[in-house]
Formats: sequence, structure tokens, C-alpha cells
Amino acid sequence: MPNWNCTNYNAPVLEKYKRGFFIEWRLADRYKKIKYEKMDYMLETEERDNPKLITGEVFRNGLDQFSKQPFRMEPYFDPGVWGGHWMQTNFGLDPDKENFAWSFDRVPEENYVNKVPVNKHDHILIPAGTIHCSGKNTMVLEISATPYIFTFKLWDWGRVGLDGIPRPIHVEHGLKNIQWNRDTDWIYENLVNQQETVKQGEGYEVERTGLHNREFIDTFRYTLTEAYTVEMKDTVHVMNLVDGSHVLIKSTDDSFEPFEIHYAETAIVPAKVGSYVVEPENEKIKLIVASVR
Repeated sequence: MPNWNCTNYNAPVLEKYKRGFFIEWRLADRYKKIKYEKMDYMLETEERDNPKLITGEVFRNGLDQFSKQPFRMEPYFDPGVWGGHWMQTNFGLDPDKENFAWSFDRVPEENYVNKVPVNKHDHILIPAGTIHCSGKNTMVLEISATPYIFTFKLWDWGRVGLDGIPRPIHVEHGLKNIQWNRDTDWIYENLVNQQETVKQGEGYEVERTGLHNREFIDTFRYTLTEAYTVEMKDTVHVMNLVDGSHVLIKSTDDSFEPFEIHYAETAIVPAKVGSYVVEPENEKIKLIVASVR
């Protein structure tokens, strides 16, 4: 049979198998979770010509029982191009089979990559060696140190570039660069919303938001309702207005005309300026400012 919503009847079985892993399996899992609390019956058709029907209530009661005690799953055995007769000897499998290479005795549906829910103005640090991508319905301001320009792509969702050609992925190089100790706990402890308030007063708050102690860039978030003077400390400032319609950048010594930045626009203030005033006009604004440490 073909893959879901496809006509690839004659495709190689391993190709359909892989597609099933990445598409049908994921879709079915999401669909099942929606139906678990609502379904009246469950029909199991694992064994040909021997369907089994239970009520939804029985199924849910079974899950409830499993959650309170140890249990096992039914193991699955499969031949492969390697392996021998160890499983046949130890598990009482069919001795007439040439060999058994696989034994799936419960497969945890886990992924070495997790997702971090984000809200507006959350700041996620991504030091080199951290697997990352942005999810749907997110607008990301990426403040990036790019001395090597490129990111190693491990997966591209089967997409093609604007030229219609699949974009290259770099699994081999990527695997050599992954910092494998960065599990979910480490990410939350070290990379998610690590900001700290460094100054606060009437009409202003200044937060240091990153990037990371391994990066040479610092980022600060200014939340302002009143004018605020920024000292540059002999470094260039690159800024983006992330909240509010617009803001004025003014000189502290009248050496330049007021410069207006609109929402989501990026502007640069050269180090020679020395200091400047950020002035909102009748609204609260948030301005992210990046600088070299």
C-alpha cells in the first residue's frame, strides 16, 4: 500500500518505511491523543483476520492501571543483514528463520532535540554546538556572531530552495560539532531567559540578556517610557526596536540630528558617538542593543 495521501505504490519498501516514521507515525500520534478522551470504541487490527474491539472506557481504565504498576510491552523481533541465533536460543523464536537482528522491547518515543515554548520577548541563548531551529508562529530577532558564517543543517523538512533544488544538509559535520551534554535540563539552566536587571528606575529598566559567556557579543534590553542616556564604552551599538511604533535616538551634544527607528528596524550607532539618548514618544518601547564586549 502507498504512504498516506500518496500514490507511491511501487516505491521501495524501505523508502515508504522511512516516510512512515517521519510523517504517518507522527500524524497518527497527534490524532490519537485528540481522540483518547472521546472515543467510544477501539478496534485493533494488528493480526490479519482477527480484529479485536474494546470500549473506550476499558481502554482508558487500562491506561490508568498501567500508570500505577510496572508493566511490559509485547516485544517485536525482526531479521536483518546481521545478527545470528542468540535471540532464537534465548527467546524461543522460530528456529527455521535464518537469523534475527532486531529486538524492539519497548521503543520510547524520545527525540535528542526538545522544544522550548516561547513567548514574546523571551531570549534564548544559542552558543556554538547547540542544535536549534525556530518553530511556527514565531518572529525571531537573531543576534548572531558569525565569524564562520555558516550553520550546519541536520534536517530541512524535505524542502527545496527557491531554485527548486533540495538545500544541502551537513549531517556528518554537524554531528562532529554537537555538544552532547546539552540536554533539556542544561538548556533551561543555561540558555533560556538568562537575563538580569542591571538598572531600574522611574520610566526605565535595563536588562542584560546575553548572549553567552562564550560569545564576544553582549545584548541589553531597554524598556523605557522616558528618555534614557546610554553610555557606549568605546564599542559600536547595533539596535532593533522590538516593541513600540518608533523611538528617537538623540545626540547628547547636538552632533547629529534626531534619528528615528521604527518597529522591527535595525540601526547602528558607531563607537565614536560615545553616548546617546533613547527617547520614546508617548508609549512604552523595548529596544535590544548588541555590542562587542
